[in-house]
Amino acid sequence: MMVTTRKICLAGFATVVAAVLIPAAGAQDNGGTGKKPTLQDLGDVLARVNGVPILTVDATPEFMSRIPLDMGFDPIKLIMPTVRETIDLELIRQQAVAGGIDKDPEFTIRIRELESKKARELTSRLANFYVRTHENANQQWVTERLSGFQYVLRHPSGTVEGIAPAVIELAVTGSFAKPPQSVLLPKVWQLVIDHEAKRQGIAPEALAADAKVAHGLVAAAKIEANGQTLVLGDVPGLEKILDTLNEEQDRNNPVFRAIANMVLAAEGRKEGVDKAPRFANSRDQLFKAAKKKRARILADVYYTRNGMGPDDFNPEKAPARNVPSAEAPAEPDLEAENGMDKKTANITLEEAREDHMKALRAAAEIEYLIDVPE
Repeated sequence: MMVTTRKICLAGFATVVAAVLIPAAGAQDNGGTGKKPTLQDLGDVLARVNGVPILTVDATPEFMSRIPLDMGFDPIKLIMPTVRETIDLELIRQQAVAGGIDKDPEFTIRIRELESKKARELTSRLANFYVRTHENANQQWVTERLSGFQYVLRHPSGTVEGIAPAVIELAVTGSFAKPPQSVLLPKVWQLVIDHEAKRQGIAPEALAADAKVAHGLVAAAKIEANGQTLVLGDVPGLEKILDTLNEEQDRNNPVFRAIANMVLAAEGRKEGVDKAPRFANSRDQLFKAAKKKRARILADVYYTRNGMGPDDFNPEKAPARNVPSAEAPAEPDLEAENGMDKKTANITLEEAREDHMKALRAAAEIEYLIDVPE
């Protein structure tokens, strides 16, 4: 198969649509047989960027798995937009690592949030998959599964106390109600505030009146069940939920759902559901999406640190733009608003980033291991 080092700019979404709807005439055949290649024919590596391999699994869009192999489409044309994006993200990654941007606090915070979200989503998927494997998984089945464990509330002080099974049963019933009713979080709030107020020797009402302190106590509390632990502060949006708790706005029951997912996912692992091929495919897709998201987050931080963030093109906020190429403009026109010269002020964020990428591509060794369409 032909190897090329030709540099190509990112294609738009229209290219994908056109490639899907209109099979290309004279598309690359498979070894001169006249048969169009399949993804399996492309091998494990599609390209190399300064020696780093671009893997087929990372550069293949998810929709490809839903296209029948006998449709006659050219897989190379279908995947090229994603291949090009993956190459650009790898170029940025190399530059970012060289500049220490992968250690940037903004990046590490966003990655920590991404990993937490991935873990929650994985737990939710496994719990739902486990439930679907049981044909009799109705409200009674869920109640029996969830209420069959001991639930422990671990206070911020380290003291533990049990959560009555009746509370869990009511929480299940409330989750099936229309509209759903929150039971678990109000009970946990009461237990945490009462315990801490007693420990401090003050009235519960006085402690609850200080929202910042009360919310912090609840966020630091943990619920343990079935060998698993949920830190309440890890539940997305907990602060906002607690703000409206007394107004009965907690209709989505995020704390209960997090507990239920945690317990049911653990049961699923005990039964080996996480080894099922269908779940493994779902998990792999989740990990692949998270990997791509991580690369995009690094690119966002990289662009921002190199003068190509959104604020750099906002006339009210932006300093003069740093153009990292040999084509850098002359001294800026200081008459332009907020230090941006007139030419720079008219350049869009996308154009600036594309100019930057062109410079990176030109300086890099990009080797394609597939025949790149014209």
